[in-house]
Amino acid sequence: MLPFCIMHQFFFLLIHISSSKFVFCRFGGYHALLPVLFSYVFRKRNAILLGGVECHCFPEIRYGFCTNIVLKKTMGIIQKYSQIIAVVHKSLYETDYTYVPTKGKQGLKQIYNTDRNKVIELKNGYDSNVYYNKKYSRDIWSFLTVPGRIDRQTYWVKGIDILIELCSCMPLIQLTIVGDVCLDGQISFPGNIRILPKIKSDELAEVYNQHRFYFQLSMAEGFPNALCEAMLCGCVPIGSDVFGIPEIIGDAGFLLREKNIEELIQLIKNLKNFDINKLSEIAEQRILKHFQLKERNLRLLNLINHN
Repeated sequence: MLPFCIMHQFFFLLIHISSSKFVFCRFGGYHALLPVLFSYVFRKRNAILLGGVECHCFPEIRYGFCTNIVLKKTMGIIQKYSQIIAVVHKSLYETDYTYVPTKGKQGLKQIYNTDRNKVIELKNGYDSNVYYNKKYSRDIWSFLTVPGRIDRQTYWVKGIDILIELCSCMPLIQLTIVGDVCLDGQISFPGNIRILPKIKSDELAEVYNQHRFYFQLSMAEGFPNALCEAMLCGCVPIGSDVFGIPEIIGDAGFLLREKNIEELIQLIKNLKNFDINKLSEIAEQRILKHFQLKERNLRLLNLINHN
């Protein structure tokens, strides 16, 4: 399938590159290689936007492009011939990572020694017409996380393992996980975890509005969309202290500084000491103020038109 896609892309670029003014690639990987090389050869301006996995390295679970020799070399070539390397959060270039022990290095600077002068930050933005607080009455112990897919890798990356452990220790918690489970029955979920399949945006907005808290306890992220969408819908965020998550949450929720079940349990027990309704309002307003889709689109157009 990949060779066919690359061949199709080659002929598409051959036909259209001469009439193009700017080449923009969303995410790194094999699909970005030819567009970047064609734009370089034909002297067209180009940019690539990296979302996270390109800048992560967790060899223990084989997560991150750099854990694959061919992908790592591909990313090296892409960066060499890219004029602009945009990242959804500045921490994807350089970060001090301490959430879980790992032999891997994190960020473009450590993994690829990427030229800092090429790198810019282009944060995500969100549509408040789709995701907004419907002011529903919510169960006080209702929690949600949206990994999209749960397989042997995302089980660890998205923090599903620690959430299962938490729910086993605290039966009072009612956790909903939205995502297709692809684990072949290898993992058993406690009775207080409900699994929903991957759903459309409008249905997802409804699910967000039915829950009081949102978990984003990932080992690695860039600028997680589901976290921001949930906050727009009034969910109080609980996230891991990694990459873009602390900036997204700000003063609207809670951070787990390192992956530790005892600390997480204590964090959940302490929730009763906070004004959750007030935090819900702060969460919604934080995304509205700092991460609007309209403003993000303007920044993208400015990148294309003026760099």
